[in-house]
Amino acid sequence: SYIGKTMVCKSKSFPQLHFLKFWKLEQLEEWKLEPEALPCLRQLEIRSCPRLQMLPDGLKNVNTLLELKLTNMPMEINAEAHNIPPNCQVVQTNFQ
Repeated sequence: SYIGKTMVCKSKSFPQLHFLKFWKLEQLEEWKLEPEALPCLRQLEIRSCPRLQMLPDGLKNVNTLLELKLTNMPMEINAEAHNIPPNCQVVQTNFQ
């Protein structure tokens, strides 16, 4: 798993990744996506990352994203306010 406060996905990183899950990353406070990062991502699930206050602005550029699940996350995360791709379905449950 990842241990750290900031995670950065560099441009053109993970070119074939379709599914990404962040579960119980207790220390994660910030996630940054550079342009053209995660170009094939279809599903993203973020669960129980209590210090993550917002989704990365770069997420709006991941046009392949179809589903975003947020579970047991802080109330400050509001997926609709972060310009997620238009075809992406958002599922939010159990906010803290």
